[in-house]
Amino acid sequence: MDNSLYSRVNQKFYKRKAERELMAAARREEVYSKIPRIIKIEEETGTLASSMLNSVFKGMEPDDAVAEFASRLEVLSEERKKLLTSAGYPPDYMEIPYFCKKCSDTGLVKGKQCSCYQKILAEE
Repeated sequence: MDNSLYSRVNQKFYKRKAERELMAAARREEVYSKIPRIIKIEEETGTLASSMLNSVFKGMEPDDAVAEFASRLEVLSEERKKLLTSAGYPPDYMEIPYFCKKCSDTGLVKGKQCSCYQKILAEE
């Protein structure tokens, strides 16, 4: 197969992934405008790891800090899901809606061509 074929297929994957990432960003903005609490949940989720490290530096046992981190993350995740579903959204609405869940639209799985990539190659 020639390089132009791979180039075309790679371009399709790049475009597909970029479109899906834009879709997810638009969905996030939509949800943020309708459910502002989700912004706070995501901010708090983003600070959990540094809070866990600070706890360890202040003397907390690492296992306890990890358990606390995991517990708080689960609580925030569940709250986020409940807010989304109560507003009529699916729980994964803000995630990138990939065409292929195996490769996340990269065309590669563990360094090898994904079956979705091979399919598009064959169609070209």
